[in-house]
Amino acid sequence: MRIVKTLTDLSLIDILAVPRGNGSICFISYLLDFWNYDTSEYLKERISHGYSLTKRHCHECANYTRLHWELFFKDRKLNTVTLQDLKDFSQTLYDKGLASGTINHILNVGKKALKEAYRKQLIPFDSTDGLAYFSGKTKKRGVLTPEEAARLFSLEWGDKRAYAGKSFGHYHGITEWRSAGGT
Repeated sequence: MRIVKTLTDLSLIDILAVPRGNGSICFISYLLDFWNYDTSEYLKERISHGYSLTKRHCHECANYTRLHWELFFKDRKLNTVTLQDLKDFSQTLYDKGLASGTINHILNVGKKALKEAYRKQLIPFDSTDGLAYFSGKTKKRGVLTPEEAARLFSLEWGDKRAYAGKSFGHYHGITEWRSAGGT
C-alpha cells in the first residue's frame, strides 16, 4: 500500500488501491456513527480524557454530514476517500457561497473522523494530510447604538423568554448602554 501511495503521489499511477478490511464500509455511515454522542467510541474516549464535547456539537456535526458530506460522497466507501476528493468537496462548499468559517466547520466533521480512521488503521493513509483550511473576512459585529437599543426596548414581545433576554442585557451592547444611563 505504501508503494501504491508513493507511486500515486509521484503521479506515476492514477489508480486507487485499498486493502480489503474494516475500511470498506460506507463513509457516510462511518461519519454518522463517529458523531453519535451515545455510541461513538471516539467521543467516549475523548470525554474520558477530559475533553468537553456536548450533545449539541455532535448533533450539529451529524447535521453537517447529512446536509453536505452525504450529498457529495453518497455511497463511497471509507477507504476510497482521497485528498483530491476532499479538495473537490471543499471547492463545492466554497462555490455555494458559504463563509470560510462555515466551510472549515464542515470540513472538520470529516477531517477528525478520517484522522481517527487512519489512527485506528481502518484506512491505509491519512487522506486529510495537505487539506487546506479557508480564510476570509468575517462579518463585523458591533454594539447596538442607543437608537437601536431604544427600538428594541419599545417592541412588543410575544415570547417572554426573548423579552427576559432583552431585559437582562444578553444582546450585545445593552448592558453597556444601560450602565451609561440608558433607560
